[in-house]
Amino acid sequence: MKNLKILVINHAIPKPDCNAGDKRLFEILKIFAQHHTVDIWIESEDKTLADLDRQRYENLLADINVTRLTDKLGVKGILAKSYYHIIFFEFYWMAGEYVVSACRKYQPHAKIIIDSVDLHFARESLALNLGLIAKEQVEETKKKELNAYASVDLVIAASELDRQLLQEEDKNLKIFVIPIIAAIQKQSIGDSTELIFIGGFKWSPNIDGIVWFVEHIWSEIEDCLPDTTLTIVGSNPTPEILELGKKPGINVVGYVPDTTPYLQRAAISIAPLRFGAGMKGKVVEAMSLGLPVVTTSVGAQGLKANSGEHLLIADLPQEFSTAVIDLLKDSAYRAQIGLAGQSHAKKLFSPEAVEIEIQNMMSSLFSGNFRKFLTIPWFANIVKLRAIDIFIDTLRATGLIKIVKSLRGLKTVDRI
Repeated sequence: MKNLKILVINHAIPKPDCNAGDKRLFEILKIFAQHHTVDIWIESEDKTLADLDRQRYENLLADINVTRLTDKLGVKGILAKSYYHIIFFEFYWMAGEYVVSACRKYQPHAKIIIDSVDLHFARESLALNLGLIAKEQVEETKKKELNAYASVDLVIAASELDRQLLQEEDKNLKIFVIPIIAAIQKQSIGDSTELIFIGGFKWSPNIDGIVWFVEHIWSEIEDCLPDTTLTIVGSNPTPEILELGKKPGINVVGYVPDTTPYLQRAAISIAPLRFGAGMKGKVVEAMSLGLPVVTTSVGAQGLKANSGEHLLIADLPQEFSTAVIDLLKDSAYRAQIGLAGQSHAKKLFSPEAVEIEIQNMMSSLFSGNFRKFLTIPWFANIVKLRAIDIFIDTLRATGLIKIVKSLRGLKTVDRI
């Protein structure tokens, strides 16, 4: 399947150096753009970004041949003017605003995809079990999320577990699994005694997880192996996270443009997550580098990995500390787990493996004889829009535009 036109509608510009979700999206866009024409519409600017950072992220998109669109008429103007075969949303809550009101109206022929990233209702259900959120919130999220998925042509799940959960809720959904994408890099096992935790702190499970680790597990490791250190890396550290850096042996680094050097010098990557869904980028990234991982059942979701072979899984504080201590005491054991995890990651999460899955997904959307065709509703919309543009240009040329702007209720006023 070649030369499709894809429109990505996203809430913000992807920042692949800030969190695993944006990095995964960026890698998906890169694969799309290797085979198809990809445009992206950003709903709103991140006002916290400096101009130089914003330009840097825009340049990253340009480097992978993804075109950022701007239009004074907004996304509806883009949908009316240009023909797309696929419209792609990241997150169900983005699609809910546009699917019925714009996409189906202006591009009734287009196939619409939602990338779930992680199942929000599944993540919130685990948070409910920990007493962190209300039951009513979980039920409301689940209703909205499932309704959004039911309104589109295909849903992407980040893991086989998420796919199964979705299929149990709605057997009519068409679902493909596109996991975290991570390039395999050379393993480096030394005599380090450093633990590393990586995670963006706009995501609440990361805050909960590392705080739980420090409060209930860290002292046990420190007492047994006093030379052990913990480095916490991730964007947007909260005051609660920064406070952890005041404890002996703990260093809160915050945002770094590249996590690789930190992973390469560490002995173990920890992912002590107590709730979440989807697949965890921090775990896949560490595995791809051959770094042994100690995580929980939540952190291992969707990996198809065996504890004691590809990584170590421990849900209780005592079990978690024991797993970390055993690895720190035995470099050969660390290398064994790290290499096995890396081999597992190569089979499932390498760019080459995921590219095949994405191509299969695209082909499934256009099974049978595919042809580029113009639909009558889309053609009628573009003729109407072009007529309005000509009318506005005429008003400008004749100087009547000021009179038109003064008239209330004229639909074209906002376009002038």
